[in-house]
Amino acid sequence: VELGEEDAGVAGQPVQERLRYEREARTAAEQLLDQRTRELEEAHREIERLRWKLAASAGAQDAVTHESPAQLDSVAENLPGIVWRRIMHQDGRVTYPYVSRKAEQLLGYLAGPTYRLPAVLFQAIHPEDQPRWEAALVRSAAELRPLAIDCRVMTAWEEWRWFRSWATPKRSADGGGLVWDGISLDVTELKRAESALSSAEARLRHVLTSSPAVLYSFEAQGDYAPTFI
Repeated sequence: VELGEEDAGVAGQPVQERLRYEREARTAAEQLLDQRTRELEEAHREIERLRWKLAASAGAQDAVTHESPAQLDSVAENLPGIVWRRIMHQDGRVTYPYVSRKAEQLLGYLAGPTYRLPAVLFQAIHPEDQPRWEAALVRSAAELRPLAIDCRVMTAWEEWRWFRSWATPKRSADGGGLVWDGISLDVTELKRAESALSSAEARLRHVLTSSPAVLYSFEAQGDYAPTFI
């Protein structure tokens, strides 16, 4: 069934509005993703600059594993996410000697000794995401490649928030352990935008595939060439 010119104006307008919403939603989601990615990359570069600056000033190869909390806080407080350090020792123990104070703001947890316990941090991760987190750490350690993963984390307010974590592993001074310096950025709003975009696309596909008519729209200017068929 092909719509006439008069009917096309009625049917085409909703389609045009849906397409406009689709384009705007996609653009907004892509811009938000680019912004968050740039923030994460810059934060990670800042951590790396701090590590080597302190190492050079100390004149010691193992200085990168001995910065004071005050030194790390001076940089971490200006970054958009939670800065953390994870150490896998030669004997297999895992410790988190540093978690920035931004954890209190974003998660509601005090960044003290209790919250830095590996078991406490792991239990805060969504059960469905825990296997992916462990697998990503294993790959990062085995290949000495950066860790990059999105996981849901439970806040002190009993709300699941999405965090994108990025960390680079390095051998410890004795060569037997690994040190990850990383940052976790709250990307919950980005995930919601992606979900809304996916739902909008699904609804639009349903409208277009289930309609018995040929739907089209055009701009009322120029040669009236169709913008959608």
